[in-house]
Amino acid sequence: MVEKIMKCSFIILNYNRADLTERCLSSVEAAMGGLEKEIIVVDNGSRDEVRKELRRICRDRCRLVQSNVNKGFGAGMDNGATEAEGKYLCFVNSDITFSEDCISPLIGFMESHPQVGIMTPQELNSEGRPVPSFKHRPGLCHDLFGNGMLEWLMPRRFLRRKKYDRTEPFAVAQVNGSLLLMRADVFHAVGGFDPEIFLYYEEYDICTRLAKAGYTAMVYPTAHFHHLHGGSTERSHWRLKVLMRSKLYTYRKHNGWLLWQLFRAENALNVLRKPYKWYLLPVVFASSPSAAHRP
Repeated sequence: MVEKIMKCSFIILNYNRADLTERCLSSVEAAMGGLEKEIIVVDNGSRDEVRKELRRICRDRCRLVQSNVNKGFGAGMDNGATEAEGKYLCFVNSDITFSEDCISPLIGFMESHPQVGIMTPQELNSEGRPVPSFKHRPGLCHDLFGNGMLEWLMPRRFLRRKKYDRTEPFAVAQVNGSLLLMRADVFHAVGGFDPEIFLYYEEYDICTRLAKAGYTAMVYPTAHFHHLHGGSTERSHWRLKVLMRSKLYTYRKHNGWLLWQLFRAENALNVLRKPYKWYLLPVVFASSPSAAHRP
């Protein structure tokens, strides 16, 4: 096996937003000047004019991996990881910007804590205000009670997501998926991202697989990055269907048939209570998990 010579490979996923990708790329170049790195931009089947613009943007600045079809978030990021030479892989949404080197502290921490499998810095919104950088695992209790009630009832198990005065790295069930840092060998050892998940719930899936392999997910609260929430995606009925498919597929994958049936029934009741969401019923009542995740 070829020895990893790069410290960190930044993998930026683009889909029809060359403007966001260029801004993200420029911020990596500006903020990570002292970090040994490579930058890989993965285009996920964008329009021809966007692909042409990306070739101009990436020329002499970074590596560009282009696909003729949109394979989804996981498969797209896997394409970039296959090309990466870094010991660490930093998976980045195109609507991310950096105003500081928030990656070097995480790499230093992971070097001295080999049991940590995945990390993310503290996320800030476009106005520079902190927002939750981790999530609780989906499930019946989470759907029934929500974040606030669970955090009040079981504070040791469900950490407060909106507590922003922490100063030490802390373990969580799953980190947000907008920026994920992993060691390359660990990423490949657990099989990378699941290509069956087109969009959404990728972080739940990979954090759960890492936990089963004995690795921890952590947030580093004193390093920061900016996220333009939803800038790389658009809300639509199609996307909400994909979200529901991914939610049901990943829950079935990690929790077994019986709990999945209860979870699906609970989601069906939630949809039935809201007629404007009835278009999701065919997704919820799909006959099997394999029929419930395709976009």
